[in-house]
Amino acid sequence: MAKPRVKRHHHKVKTGCTTCRLRRVKCDEGKPSCRRCTTAGRICDGYDQQSKAAISLSWENHPWTHSWTPFVRPAASVEASPESYALPRLLLPPRLLVFDSAEEQQSYDFFRSRSVGELTEVFHIDETFWNLCVLQMSMTQPAVRYAVAALGAMHRIYATGDTTAIPADASDSQTRFALEQCNRSIKSLLERRGSEARAEKLSTLVACILYTCLASIQGHQRQSIMHLRNGMKLLDNLVQQKDVNNSGPWTSYHTQIQSFLTTLSSLEIQARSLMCEEDLPAWPTRTRIRGSSFPPTDIRFSSLSEARDFFESVLNDFQCFVLERDAENEWLLSPGASPRRSVMDDYELLVKKHFFGVEALESFIAKHDDDLDKRDQKTILMLRLHINIVEMYLRVYPLSLKHGELAWDHLEPFYLRIIRLGRQILGCTEEQLASLLCSPSEVEKNSTTTTTTTTTHDHSGKTHKYPKIPPAASILKKEQYTQRQHGPVFAFSQGVVGPLSTVAVMSRSPNVRREAIALLLLYPRREGLWDSHTAGRVAWVGMCLEEEMALKRRCHHNGEERGIKVASDIPAECRVRVVDMKYTGARTGEIHYNTGKQGEAGEKGKVVKILEW
Repeated sequence: MAKPRVKRHHHKVKTGCTTCRLRRVKCDEGKPSCRRCTTAGRICDGYDQQSKAAISLSWENHPWTHSWTPFVRPAASVEASPESYALPRLLLPPRLLVFDSAEEQQSYDFFRSRSVGELTEVFHIDETFWNLCVLQMSMTQPAVRYAVAALGAMHRIYATGDTTAIPADASDSQTRFALEQCNRSIKSLLERRGSEARAEKLSTLVACILYTCLASIQGHQRQSIMHLRNGMKLLDNLVQQKDVNNSGPWTSYHTQIQSFLTTLSSLEIQARSLMCEEDLPAWPTRTRIRGSSFPPTDIRFSSLSEARDFFESVLNDFQCFVLERDAENEWLLSPGASPRRSVMDDYELLVKKHFFGVEALESFIAKHDDDLDKRDQKTILMLRLHINIVEMYLRVYPLSLKHGELAWDHLEPFYLRIIRLGRQILGCTEEQLASLLCSPSEVEKNSTTTTTTTTTHDHSGKTHKYPKIPPAASILKKEQYTQRQHGPVFAFSQGVVGPLSTVAVMSRSPNVRREAIALLLLYPRREGLWDSHTAGRVAWVGMCLEEEMALKRRCHHNGEERGIKVASDIPAECRVRVVDMKYTGARTGEIHYNTGKQGEAGEKGKVVKILEW
């Protein structure tokens, strides 16, 4: 009787090309491509040169991988930024992506294919963060993966609406799924709390930024600011660590840290504008220290992303300057006032830094003009928009020493340039934008069937009844709102909302400010923490308040009843100097308007409106 065949014993080999290893066949290990693949007409994927230490962090070894799940597909390649080429990666991307449900896979795909493109609408440097830091890390870190799926689900709801925040509808299945994913993400972070591993710290920081976006797209502004604060604290700790500050070879870790600095710098600027006055002094000024150390006489840009980072640091520095001056009652001084020498030294440093930056940008554009594509041209428009904002604020400070509050009237050329640039960026070709807004009487007439006031309680329990700020659909004329309004956009970096909002509030020219408000309402956009509809609605109420007070004053003094024609028709005492917001709920707040007359009398925010979004 023949002996049964015995399989020859051999040790399993873990070398060989990727293709042969996946097919579980012996590889002849030919270089650069193995002969077994080339003779069979297959593409040889080459050899994995990563070390065992790196492989131990790869996706396949993470505990959340489930072999039983049916939702498995090949991982699409993640675009790498130029800065990340040939850099050792902190976590290897997987060959397969595994999801716990079809809904999770769909939400992840929506985020990857739609959200990232919208979030990185203009600036290439944002791609470093969303591709290198977020998408790659989502393939290996469960907390980031769940948060990405949650944001993708929320963005799908947002994209199908017509407002700048998703509806507060807990019964919606997609909203419930997004909230469940967010809770899973938080739970995953808590399970690894206390870990000193670099990957865990970075994934926590990425999750903080994703939570900020999740809260923002839901309209939970106070919550988004809280998440941003936590992210900034964590980033400060990482930056202060020895292994970040040492002068070693540039790695993907350093690239990621730099992208975090840029990302949080942009959000920090926005957060200051959304906080009430008493919260502002406690806000950290880390970015100012970082930006001020930049040598202002030696500025050269190697990319438009570098230019963007520079001008945001200037704007951040200037915000800190204004906060410090305001705390000392030295911002926008009365005519004839004499600022301290140290204050003027700080101001002149900011002017020089900005001036050298503008020169460096123009030099870069002239040198690379033939190489700039359409996206680069749009980036340049956005940079010019932000340059105009910074220049406008730098100009108003010395003008206030001569004209006081009326200094803003001398900046109309800046307002017109900002609106022109905003129209170009948005692709707006509509004429007569100022005529698209309703008057207060028209809004009141259209709101007869809805509640226009609300009751609130202060800390002492006293009851107050305040009027509500009308929604965007009521401020825009009905036919314009239904026919011309565009779909909502969810961008991450600063865009047109901040500059247009500044024009809408600071310009007293009736046509100019109405154009800015119309653009904010016609083009619903959420840019980081900023929201175009909220900005437009708050500015519209301030405009109506100023014009109403000016008309009453004129009628009382000389009996004239003609309308507001030019900025000078609104005297200083009728102008809104401060707009302060106090959050009273997740999506409600009290807007306090403080006029020049009230400020001189020591009164604070007597005109109160309720904002719901």
